[in-house]
Amino acid sequence: MVAALACGLILGALALDTLSNPLPVSLNQQQPNGSIRFTIDRTRSLFAADCLHLAWSVNGASEVLIAEAPAAHSGERPHCDGTAPSIRVTFEDGQYFGQVYYHWALFDQIAARGLLFGAGLFAAAGLWLIGAGAWRIWKATLAQYGFIILFAVIFTVTLDLFTNSLNTYRFTWDWVHYLDMAEHGITGNTGLVSPYAYRPLPPLLAGMIGDFSGRSHVAGFRTLAYAGAIGQIVLAFTLARLFITRRSRQFWGAFALAIIAAVSTFSVKFYLFDTFRTDPLAFPLVLLGMIGLTQHVRRAANGQSTLGWDAAILLSGVIGALIREFAAIPAGLLIVVFVQQAWRERSVSPLIKALIASAILALAFLLPRLLIQVGRSDQLFDVITMPELVTMWRRNLNLALGLLIALLPVWMLLTPRRLKAIWRQLTGLRLSLFLYIMAILTLSFLGGTDISRFMAFLMPVVIILCAILVNEARSAWEIVYAVLAWAIYNRPFSPVPMSNLDAYLDFYVVYWNRQTDATWLRVGEAAGWVMGAILVRALCLRKRHEYIEAKPDN
Repeated sequence: MVAALACGLILGALALDTLSNPLPVSLNQQQPNGSIRFTIDRTRSLFAADCLHLAWSVNGASEVLIAEAPAAHSGERPHCDGTAPSIRVTFEDGQYFGQVYYHWALFDQIAARGLLFGAGLFAAAGLWLIGAGAWRIWKATLAQYGFIILFAVIFTVTLDLFTNSLNTYRFTWDWVHYLDMAEHGITGNTGLVSPYAYRPLPPLLAGMIGDFSGRSHVAGFRTLAYAGAIGQIVLAFTLARLFITRRSRQFWGAFALAIIAAVSTFSVKFYLFDTFRTDPLAFPLVLLGMIGLTQHVRRAANGQSTLGWDAAILLSGVIGALIREFAAIPAGLLIVVFVQQAWRERSVSPLIKALIASAILALAFLLPRLLIQVGRSDQLFDVITMPELVTMWRRNLNLALGLLIALLPVWMLLTPRRLKAIWRQLTGLRLSLFLYIMAILTLSFLGGTDISRFMAFLMPVVIILCAILVNEARSAWEIVYAVLAWAIYNRPFSPVPMSNLDAYLDFYVVYWNRQTDATWLRVGEAAGWVMGAILVRALCLRKRHEYIEAKPDN
């Protein structure tokens, strides 16, 4: 604990030095046929994601680029994408001026990161040495949820400090459509585009939050991103607890799986980078739906009423249909469960429930598509025909790679013996989980280019399978290794590359039909982590055998 405090004090001193020496830039450049004035409020900050304020005024220019984006001859803007700010000017007489200014960030430095994460490790080690993990307070459900909510809030805020923002001045992507809905609504809006227009709830909520708070609609989207991240981490913890039956591991095992959800790039971090997406609110609804489905199966097996959970699942699906199509999958699975029940019991009542649920879910999908008028469609299936999709072998290979990578935590903990435990403990849920994976693959196949983002919706499956594997693991070191390996693989505390488009697309690992050296390096890295897990398991098993052999007979 003393070492953790020392690291914190040194880091605090470095932070104060950084804040007191921001190193602003003030450029005044005179040219024969024009002039340039360019200022940056600071080029030295705590985090690469810290916003810099740029201001400029250029005379006699034919073209002005500020941070690689076209700009008016004078103006000001924040620069938050983590790249080095720059100014490039082409004058009317053909002369060119360009300058890039290095942005130094304290927490980009290896020493600062070593102090930060070293302090965390020393603090964790200190708590372990004093036996904090065995404190009776952790047995109380209220204390557990208080802890996980606090962790979710602190982690989300910290992760946001390390996460840069999408450069909306330079790149015009999906965010344009969602921001347009937040600003102009969906009634009488002639600029609506499919499929974005059929996900109106998050943009409309962002608009309401922005208007109510008196801040920008961008702030409204960021609020939703925070709510989605925190909700997802807490619900991942809740789902994991349902499948960890060993009391000694229920809390800390579920917490480990909550960390796996928290550090997953395309579950949390990406939506602090591109806050305009609708996905942040979809993830908690998917997890809630899978929690409800699990409770339905268990309560039905015990002859208990499932009405409350059925309503929760269906409601999450209806709301999810207005947010992101993936969020309605658990509600669809509930219909399958009703049909299974009707067949098994030879009863009409579950079949009626299935028909009612189907009608409600169908209306949730059809009404927006009938009532919301769009100007054009950007849906992949409307642009590219099915035969073309089927024969795009590079994209189909990326779908397979995306599936394998999304399940990386499972591969690190899986053994043949534990596979039998998974089969045994998933009684009543086997078909549902299989259909869930098939639905994710189908929607990803039809969905678009961002394969890694689509595969992130496998997180409930990852949580369920890993919870069973955590329950079966013989050593806590296996679990620690899997969590750390997944965290390192996802690089949660690194900025999203924005220096050029190729670097950004490589960040996805699997994107559309794109395969580069970076793709295969990341696939190889994932395979390396699995091999490392096998080695850790072998070492733990050997130590266990040595302990048993050395233990005296009573």
